[in-house]
Amino acid sequence: MLHELGGVADRLDLAWLELREPAAETLHPAAPPALQHLFSLTCAPDVTQGVNCRGVETISGLECLNCRAMSELLQALYTGDKPRADELLAANPELNVFEAAACGQTERLRELLDNDPSLANAFEEDGFHPLGLACFFGQLDAARLLLDRGADVNELSRNEHIQTAAIHAAAASGEEGTDEPQRYELVKLVLDHGADPNLRQGGGSRAIDAARQNGDESVERLLKERGAED
Repeated sequence: MLHELGGVADRLDLAWLELREPAAETLHPAAPPALQHLFSLTCAPDVTQGVNCRGVETISGLECLNCRAMSELLQALYTGDKPRADELLAANPELNVFEAAACGQTERLRELLDNDPSLANAFEEDGFHPLGLACFFGQLDAARLLLDRGADVNELSRNEHIQTAAIHAAAASGEEGTDEPQRYELVKLVLDHGADPNLRQGGGSRAIDAARQNGDESVERLLKERGAED
């Protein structure tokens, strides 16, 4: 990467500091740890514009590719800014399949899938798929609809930094209001649809690791009952 940055390599550390700090400040105070982690990892630099992912001017011209391609609604969800997400939804926008899945807008999701069934396995420009977004944001009905419409339960996302399947997103679900019973139902749903309890995500961890990290004993027990190795 240093070679790609060429003349700005000697200022890379300072540029990264500029890139990260303003972005972190835009996280909503109520953003749970899982969302903070997601947001920190999905910031992908590129030598393009003279601003970072939140419009703050940078020395080196690093900008976040994922945030630039992402809709304002998804940005609000990713940063845990529920009031802003609610404000945007109140305007009744025409949601795409990724937004509908993440927001749990099941009727809109059904409409989109009726028109184009292939959307159940589509990938957003940031590499995430509708099922993973529904699971991560605690949208049980949306996840069920996607699975009923043929979403691949074991497909890994293609984000540069995060490659997870539905079971990882369900076990790590971090949307505000998502608690252990809801994560349990999400994990059970994907297991009932054939999710591999031992599937490893890009970094090598499994759903049971997320359950243990969250202290979700019921989720851990469920995974073991369904074949997760200790």
